Amino acid sequence: MTRTHRKKVLLLMSGGTLGMDGKRPTPLHPGTYLRNLVQVVPEIGEIADVESDILFNLDSSNIGPTHWSQLAERIGDSILSRAAPDGIVLIHGTDTMAYTASALSFMLPGIDRPVVLTGSQRPLQEIRSDARQNLLNAVELATMNIPEVTVCFGSRLFRGNRVTKVDSWRYGAFESPGMPPLAELGVTVDISDEIRYPKSPFRVQNTVDSRVMVVWVTPGLNPQTIVAGVRAANIRGLVVAAFGSGNLTTEPPAMLEALTSIVNDGVTVVVTSQTLRGGVDLTLYDCGAALLRLGAIPAGDMTLEATVTKLMWALANTDSPTDVNRVMQQNIAGELTHEAHGHAT
Repeated sequence: MTRTHRKKVLLLMSGGTLGMDGKRPTPLHPGTYLRNLVQVVPEIGEIADVESDILFNLDSSNIGPTHWSQLAERIGDSILSRAAPDGIVLIHGTDTMAYTASALSFMLPGIDRPVVLTGSQRPLQEIRSDARQNLLNAVELATMNIPEVTVCFGSRLFRGNRVTKVDSWRYGAFESPGMPPLAELGVTVDISDEIRYPKSPFRVQNTVDSRVMVVWVTPGLNPQTIVAGVRAANIRGLVVAAFGSGNLTTEPPAMLEALTSIVNDGVTVVVTSQTLRGGVDLTLYDCGAALLRLGAIPAGDMTLEATVTKLMWALANTDSPTDVNRVMQQNIAGELTHEAHGHAT
C-alpha cells in the first residue's frame, strides 16, 4: 500500500497579537501561547507535519530591519537544508507585517516555495478570535505551489509586497490596492493566475541600509525641517509621500529648493503617493514634473511599505546612485505593476 506523502511546514514565530496574553481593558502583551501553539491548535497537524521555532516574541511595533535580516537568514537556512520544509509560515504582528513581508520578498530572491505571514486581530486565547482560522489557512496555503512571500489574512492571500494594513478593528485588516488577492479561501481555495515562479536559483540577500526616512507632506510643512532631519541622521534615502499622483508645493519654491539640496548631497529621493490607488505619475502635472527634473525617482504603484523596504535593500546591495535608481524602477519581486521609467503607466 502506497503511503501518501505529507507536506512539511516550518512554523516560525516572531510574536504579535495571536500569541498575546491579557484581556481588554488590560493592555495586551507578549505571552506564552506561542510555546504550545501546535498543541493549542492540533488541527494544523492534520494538514501537514509541522515543526515550530520561536525566533522572538515581540509586539510587531518593535520589529525592524535587524529582525528582517534574521528572519531571512533563518528561512534561507531551512530552505537550503537537507530536511527542507515544503513551506514556511511566519506568525507576526499586524502593525508592521506589511513591512516585514515586503522586506523578505526582496531578501529572498528566487524563492521556490511558499513563505506565508499571518497573525490576528484578537489573541488566540480569546473567544471569537480570528487567530485559529488565519493560522489554519496559512498552513494549508504553505503546502501549495505558491512560491512567493505572501500575507494570509481574513481568508485571502496577498502578495507580501503589495499589501498594506488598512483597518485596526475589522478582521479583514489588510488590502492589496494595486492587485487582486493571489488566493481566496471559501469552500474551496481559488488561486489566481498571477503567481510568480522563480527564474533564478534561490539565495539570501538580507543586508539592508536602514538610513531611510519618510516624509508625509502636508500643506504648510517647513521644508527646512526635512533638510535638517536628513543631515542630522546621515540619511541616505528619503521617501516623500506626496499628494495625488506625486505632487508637491512648488509656489513658493522652498520645497523644491530643499529637495534639490538633498539630492545634491547624494541622497536618493523617491516619491510615492498618499493615495492607496493609482500610483505616481510625475509627468502628469507641472508640480510632479519639477520633481522629476531635480532627480527624484517615481515609486510607481508600490505601497509605502514596499517603497521603504526596497530602498533600504537597494542602498545596501548596489554600488552607485545610478544603480539604486535603476533598481527602484525595476520590478524585482512583483511589487510594481509596470516598471516605472519616469511614470507609472
